[in-house]
Amino acid sequence: MKNYGEVKNLPFGAAQGEPLRGISQKTIEIHWGKLYQGYVKKWQEVQEKLKAVDKSLAKAAFSEFRELKLEETFAANAIILHEAYFDVLALPSAAKAKEELKEEIATAIIKDFGSFESWQEEFKALGLCARGWVVLAY
Repeated sequence: MKNYGEVKNLPFGAAQGEPLRGISQKTIEIHWGKLYQGYVKKWQEVQEKLKAVDKSLAKAAFSEFRELKLEETFAANAIILHEAYFDVLALPSAAKAKEELKEEIATAIIKDFGSFESWQEEFKALGLCARGWVVLAY
């Protein structure tokens, strides 16, 4: 299993207060300094609790082991997604890549959802009800 218990440094100048393609320093501080680091701490906490949990009491409906594994997965996903978010912000060619993929992605969205507006409505609704992230992956 991968170790998610280490906070990685930011891969770009925002750590020194440089603006980054419309992302404010405050947003970076919240996402890296509070949320990301909080998920790393939560993952570490869960790892400690897993060392002592009684696995013989594991059940599908509820058990301490099950809950810890759910929280472990949630924290690991949040760590992975934050790191991907920071890496994308660091890409110097992100703006160019965005333009090149824009038409391809729009075509796929329309094919799968019927219209951009239909996809957008569902994506926003997922963002309001999801525990964590909503990801558009292509």
